[in-house]
Amino acid sequence: MQRLDRRTAVAACLITVAKLAVYPMLAWLILGRMMQLDAFWVNVGVLIACLPSAGNIYVLAQRHDADPQQVSAAILLSTIVSVVSFPCVAWLALD
Repeated sequence: MQRLDRRTAVAACLITVAKLAVYPMLAWLILGRMMQLDAFWVNVGVLIACLPSAGNIYVLAQRHDADPQQVSAAILLSTIVSVVSFPCVAWLALD
């Protein structure tokens, strides 16, 4: 098992916060406030935005030599955090 260095851990945390908090808020703002879509479509967009990072990002990072260790850590962390964050956002959005 590899140890993560501090830089990789910080990058994974920042990516996870951006993916699971900032991106859904941006989706809500754009879909709900700027485009004024129906609540159903806003909820769908926000819930899709709350999903964890996809595994194919790791393959792209490896192929383009873009620090796959950081990407792997971000995917793992976003998946773990989304176990709690997705149901919470779903409860808020569908309430």
